[in-house]
Amino acid sequence: MENVTWTLSELIAELGPIGAYIVAYGTITAYVCFGVALFLAVLFPTIQMVRDIKTALKTLVSVAFIIVIFFVCYSMAVAEPYSTGTGDDLVTVAAGTMKLVEACLYMTYLMFGAAILFVFIAPLAQFIKK
Repeated sequence: MENVTWTLSELIAELGPIGAYIVAYGTITAYVCFGVALFLAVLFPTIQMVRDIKTALKTLVSVAFIIVIFFVCYSMAVAEPYSTGTGDDLVTVAAGTMKLVEACLYMTYLMFGAAILFVFIAPLAQFIKK
């Protein structure tokens, strides 16, 4: 079986004018839907935070804690450029991009580990309270 890959322009040319219409307006529709979802995802929690100040403060403290953890992870990351391939296929990733990627990976590992830890700690804490 042959592996076929197309660029977007080749796909549009292959699909013809109706396919180009679908791809163009489908992409615009997807971006509009994403924008509406993002707006609503910010709007409703903001309304809820205004209604209940105690919950809002807890949420803001949590967000601030996560931001501090990210900056700790960012400071641990190493800024080294990365190159792969040879000749015309040489791809180089800038040092700043690599530092950000490494910080995000550290953050992911840390959050995943914390989630697993809290899965085991929460039932123990409830057992001890009883």
